[in-house]
Amino acid sequence: MQLIVEQGYDTVTLADVAAAAGVGRTAVYNHFPDKESVLLAMADDATERYLVRLRAAMADDDAPLAKLRTFLRMQMTELAGHHTRMAGIGTALSAEGRARIREHIAPMMETLQGTLTDAIAAGDIPEQDVPTVSMMISSITAARFTVGLTGDALDHAISVCTDFVLRGVGAGNLVDDDVLGLGRDGVLGNGAVGPGAVDPSGAADSVAESGPLQE
Repeated sequence: MQLIVEQGYDTVTLADVAAAAGVGRTAVYNHFPDKESVLLAMADDATERYLVRLRAAMADDDAPLAKLRTFLRMQMTELAGHHTRMAGIGTALSAEGRARIREHIAPMMETLQGTLTDAIAAGDIPEQDVPTVSMMISSITAARFTVGLTGDALDHAISVCTDFVLRGVGAGNLVDDDVLGLGRDGVLGNGAVGPGAVDPSGAADSVAESGPLQE
């Protein structure tokens, strides 16, 4: 990974990988036919380790919406660094490689969909199109607006995004309006109507029509 960061994916060779690992080129070729296979193996390992951490963290929460908050926080924290290191690599991969990378998204989507389904069953949010809503939430968490952010700046971005998602799925009653700069009536400081202005009693209809708010 460090080689890719320093030299760029296109310029790294298997010989470079072998040298960095302190092994002979033959040893690397015995396991990996090309550098793409090395990258995909690294991605598989990183995804599996992340899923273990994600599931463990979500298991500490009892309520579905608490699990959703944890999911959002971990996704944006992980992707803030992930995109910084890996931006642009996808376009250099083969079609098969890109498909393999997309497979890494599936377990996260299943986790998100299960969490939303549990929240609906618990009466925490209204009925909605869970697969579509999950794709839209994934698009938000994977956006590049967190790239390079750390500390308080990253925490603030995660807080704003989390509140935005909660409003979108119909859990606006749990949102701190101060985070988005909204008054209690959902009006922004400049007089524009913000998400908080949505009438909770009509949330189910709004979701059914257009959905609340993937890679």
